[in-house]
Amino acid sequence: MRSRRKIPEEALKELSYQVVCALCYLHRERSPHLIHRNLKPTNVLLSRDGTVKLGDFGHAKELNDAAGVGHSFLGGADESGRCYLSPERVMAVGHSFNTDVWSLGVVLYEAATGTHPYVGRSSPSSEPGTCAFSVMERIVDEDPPQLPTEFSDDFRFFVSSCLTKAAEDRPNSSDLLNYPFLSKIHSSHDTLSERTLKWPSLASLLTDSLQGEGEAAFGPSSPMDTV
Repeated sequence: MRSRRKIPEEALKELSYQVVCALCYLHRERSPHLIHRNLKPTNVLLSRDGTVKLGDFGHAKELNDAAGVGHSFLGGADESGRCYLSPERVMAVGHSFNTDVWSLGVVLYEAATGTHPYVGRSSPSSEPGTCAFSVMERIVDEDPPQLPTEFSDDFRFFVSSCLTKAAEDRPNSSDLLNYPFLSKIHSSHDTLSERTLKWPSLASLLTDSLQGEGEAAFGPSSPMDTV
């Protein structure tokens, strides 16, 4: 994973809202319910009109019960995706829908700061292939860093809540809609297209700011399974 440029918090708010809405659909509305289990920057796809989609459901797991638990470990993520595993998945003690919330927290921390919360502070090279097992150890053993104070209290609280290490204390995707960071968007009656018009450069802003070498981070959507 390479260090990437930061993007403004207002753009991250819209990005966060759309990803959370997608997770709510997967976790609560879809039947059977689905855990994505491989949420990472390259699986957050951006359309030209600013619509955010989740892609690559090859590691997803269906659960009939909204409180269901999955147990697979490395079978549920590719090598790069392991840097986004929740602590409970690393320890293989069972995981549920809010494992995706942890992954979202890591993605947002990386998008906001340009560095992975665990790789960035201890592995300056941050090259692909260097993270997997050493980062998974840190995910279990170390608390995630807090976002810098340059960000709003609402955003810092939102990300730190996503990165709650104890799964039983971590919010679910539906809980996140009521957090102060997203509540104003969620309570408004604006459609997606109306909100996107307020940030006409959202698509280009995200793509330009987080374009990595090789596989694109938050890149244009491609013909794969998406939601």
